[in-house]
Amino acid sequence: MTTTTQDRISQLETEMDSLIDKIKEIQTESINKGLSWDEYQNAAKQYIKAHSAKSRELRTLVVPVMEAIPKYGDHMTLKDFIKNVKSGGFIDYDGSGNYATETQMSDITIYPSDINSGVYRKDFSHIVWFNR
Repeated sequence: MTTTTQDRISQLETEMDSLIDKIKEIQTESINKGLSWDEYQNAAKQYIKAHSAKSRELRTLVVPVMEAIPKYGDHMTLKDFIKNVKSGGFIDYDGSGNYATETQMSDITIYPSDINSGVYRKDFSHIVWFNR
């Protein structure tokens, strides 16, 4: 891993921690001001969206830990996973997957919204999908 990549990973982790702190601050302020759940969600939405984007980028940079593919879950090619997402067959609410190869699974999560955003790893050939 290059120093630049490691620096970016550290920066993303710091930024994500800061966003979580801001979301907690908004939650506390919302309780103290007596705001409704919808008002809290509206106030926190921009920070939640930013956190998701940074989390997505972080998952494209980290070095995976590989393990055996479990007997549960659906093992498929990345190409098939993308087709399923594009056709509406998988959405974030349905579950999540882990990047994989033909013979091993990584510890890096992938969500259908990663595909829809265009920010996903192309260095893995397969996905192991886990329904909720």
